[in-house]
Amino acid sequence: TLLHVNPRLCISSIIGWPEDGSRRERAGHDLNFQATTGLLSLSNEMPPLPWADLIGAWQAALNLSAALVAQTQGAPGQRRVCSMSDALDEAQSLLRAQYKHDQKKPTHGSNLFSGLYPCYRLYRASCGKRVAVGAIEEKFWIKVCAVLGLPQFGADRMASGDRGTFVSQQIAEAFSRRPWSEWAPLFDEADCCVEPVIEYSEMK
Repeated sequence: TLLHVNPRLCISSIIGWPEDGSRRERAGHDLNFQATTGLLSLSNEMPPLPWADLIGAWQAALNLSAALVAQTQGAPGQRRVCSMSDALDEAQSLLRAQYKHDQKKPTHGSNLFSGLYPCYRLYRASCGKRVAVGAIEEKFWIKVCAVLGLPQFGADRMASGDRGTFVSQQIAEAFSRRPWSEWAPLFDEADCCVEPVIEYSEMK
């Protein structure tokens, strides 16, 4: 109706279920979308954030931006529809692809982003502070190993299986020898994708 009144309008519609899906007339909220797309199955806990709302809104904003850019190049106005459940589906595309490949549910420690490899996981300093190591690239991982005094593991950033478990244990043991206050200046200087996990109570 609005486009009929003004063909130049770019309209963003955020909906729950896909317009052409079997649930299109069904009521639903964020938790329902997480449940039906498989996302909720990856945890035994309630989610900390309304992921469907957030991811859906970001996708809708991107779609609307694309429509506005297209209009500057001569395209007419248009209505862009974003389904929150579809947005969650797309956000999990990497995990879905992995599942199709190996038939293993993407749980803790089963892929790069959940701690499978030594180079991308959480460790603890002796003070109990959790440390996020995101040294995926070789140049960063080599620096991490050097700071920890374990240069012999410089080629093991993507080690898995028994070797990966062993390397991760050695890295964890090294981190546990000092409090974060002592590690911090060393990793600041090395600049190798290592950061402390900041608690809400510590945020300014």
